[in-house]
Amino acid sequence: MADLPIPNPGEQAGGPMRNVPPEILLNFIQYMEPEALFNMAMAFPGDWLDGPKVEIGELDGKAQALFRPSNEVPEAVPYPHLAVELGCPLWFIKRLIEGSERHCPGAINGIYPVPRRTWPLLHHAVSNGRVDVVNYLLTLPNIDHSMRVSFPNRPGDCLFAPHTHTGNCAVLDPNPQQANPNAQQQISCLTAVEVAIFGYGSLTAITGFDWRERRQRIEDCALILIHCGHIIPPVGMGFESLRLALSLGMHRYAHAMVRRTVELPDTDPGRQELLDSYFRNILFSAVEFSASELTNYILDLAMSDQLPLAIRPFPLPPIEDIFRGDRNPISVALYAVPARSDEAARILGLLREPLLRAMNGSIEMASAYASDMIRLAISLNAFNNHNHTFIAALFDYVHNYLFPLLDQLPNLRQEWQDYMDRVVDNAFDSFSQCDENIIFAIKNYGYGTPQRLRKAASRCYLSIFRAIMDEMLKRGESLTRPIPFRDIFEHEWSHKTPLASCIERGFLMGIVELLNQDVDPSTESPATWKPLADSLQWVMTLQTDPFRTSMINNYFEGPYTPSGSSTIDASTARDYFEIVVQIARRQAGYSVIDTAKQRVGMGI
Repeated sequence: MADLPIPNPGEQAGGPMRNVPPEILLNFIQYMEPEALFNMAMAFPGDWLDGPKVEIGELDGKAQALFRPSNEVPEAVPYPHLAVELGCPLWFIKRLIEGSERHCPGAINGIYPVPRRTWPLLHHAVSNGRVDVVNYLLTLPNIDHSMRVSFPNRPGDCLFAPHTHTGNCAVLDPNPQQANPNAQQQISCLTAVEVAIFGYGSLTAITGFDWRERRQRIEDCALILIHCGHIIPPVGMGFESLRLALSLGMHRYAHAMVRRTVELPDTDPGRQELLDSYFRNILFSAVEFSASELTNYILDLAMSDQLPLAIRPFPLPPIEDIFRGDRNPISVALYAVPARSDEAARILGLLREPLLRAMNGSIEMASAYASDMIRLAISLNAFNNHNHTFIAALFDYVHNYLFPLLDQLPNLRQEWQDYMDRVVDNAFDSFSQCDENIIFAIKNYGYGTPQRLRKAASRCYLSIFRAIMDEMLKRGESLTRPIPFRDIFEHEWSHKTPLASCIERGFLMGIVELLNQDVDPSTESPATWKPLADSLQWVMTLQTDPFRTSMINNYFEGPYTPSGSSTIDASTARDYFEIVVQIARRQAGYSVIDTAKQRVGMGI
């Protein structure tokens, strides 16, 4: 319904019904559809809202006061509720409320001479996303936003259901059988804020109108209620409501509810219970449902001085809870789609001073907790390049924060170093895009060992091979001495030079890189070179050009091509290939062929 301008009663007095007797008007109203009646009343308020004959707000108030629901008679919907549903302008709804309240006081709060299922107007306005009506109702002195309603098709055990009521729900105690308004059990009755959650969740794409925009308006209504002091601390059943809101996408609501609860007076029991017991559950839920604003707020509380140190929360669960199930927020952030590496890195910050404080300063206990938390969070896929922010934070945490703490505990320090070595080594075998993170560890934290140079050669990881070689040269280490190494699929250790590893694997770009560093090819025996020379010469004799070109490119790309390894063009690959062919044949003791003439003969 269009938002009509507020009429001037003086101009609108004396409409088409001015000469109709009141009894005719009343009979006429009984047969009119509400929408038609409202349109006429808004067009001619002098006849229907201000006139001496009929005032439809008062008529509705009298009717609601006299109405007695029964199984045979359906519930009478008050005019203000209908006007809210139909989208009538606020000025018109105000006039209906004023007239209704004069003859049925309390109807605005859903209170009638006999109990009824009719919702308070506030709840009804919230469920319809009427922000203007909610703002107006909260200014009225007699509004009661603590009223509770029974939500349709939601089972519960409140003795007042399905009728609207105020105060706490009354439930049956097992013994004795009597109503106990203070019993804390699962109930069905909802306050206006909780109605917003269920109203938000009931709207989906199949509702047939702009459900996203209406969802936003319903959440706006909930935010207004929170701002006006309607706070349900997210503890007990309040936490279940908060988690439901997060799962539906009401992230602004969840953040506002948690923040306002924290801002309650220190003596508030809900605030105290939140700080003592619920932040870990709320953090996990916020991460699980991608509520980044709430996640950052909780992390700020834990890692800043917004709260006194004595009550500052540590929002991570006991490690035994993580072992029993996936309650690790770092894991949830890392394996989300898409991954939220920045968020996981921030949560990792909790393992610094907040963890040490939670462990009463015990470095051993803090180290054990951090070890279990990180081991359970990181698998091979966590080392992917898209998680670089977290991986960088992890190395910074271990090397720059944890290692200095463990200087007096060498055994623990070595355990951590061994674990980080395994993390890097396992990344080589993950068959995923990990090269950026491996290179980061090599260049910044000393993981460019000779053994990993041989491993990079065996995987044909060019970018990693180059990075390790550069680090070894900076340290003045030789590229020609044999390096002990055993790959995951080998039973025995072997002592080979990097050049021998590249020759054996057919890693031609590795050979080129080593030769560019003046590594003498004659340091390897003819028997080492011969298999490679034979293989390369066979490729040169292939008569089918596309197949031959593909084979040449395979030698330079290898079976695993990390994202950091740029694929060289076909012409450059052919030139490098011919250089290595000549060197390999010479070192194998074969005669050197004129590859230029051979190319002409093949039509290359």
